[in-house]
Amino acid sequence: MVPSQAAALFYLAIFALLLVLLSVRVSMARRHHHVALGDGGKPEVLRAMRAQANYVEYTPTFMIVLAALAYVREPSWMIHALSLIFLAGRLVHAWAMTQEGPAQARGRAGGMTLTWAALIVGAIMLLGRVLAGPTF
Repeated sequence: MVPSQAAALFYLAIFALLLVLLSVRVSMARRHHHVALGDGGKPEVLRAMRAQANYVEYTPTFMIVLAALAYVREPSWMIHALSLIFLAGRLVHAWAMTQEGPAQARGRAGGMTLTWAALIVGAIMLLGRVLAGPTF
């Protein structure tokens, strides 16, 4: 296994574990508020659900981009850098969803900015590889 593949596998595992953590937060919020299905009209449950849902909306695509970058053997430092930026974005966003008011808005915006930056840079790197290759 080359270093970029090992780095990608490490972050893929971290991202999977973070999904479990966010899922547990939803379960705990539902249990605390005695909600069997949905959010029960409870803002705390809705925020936990949206943090998890937003994570699920972006993370699979980034995981595919990350695996593709490892497949084409981009440098491991780039895998680490993009993954840490994405991870920071997801953590900031999830934290922001537990807040109210201006802290929530600022945190969500910051988290999404980091998330999108990692996705955009990763996608551009993949496009560059394809367009520069001799078989395209």
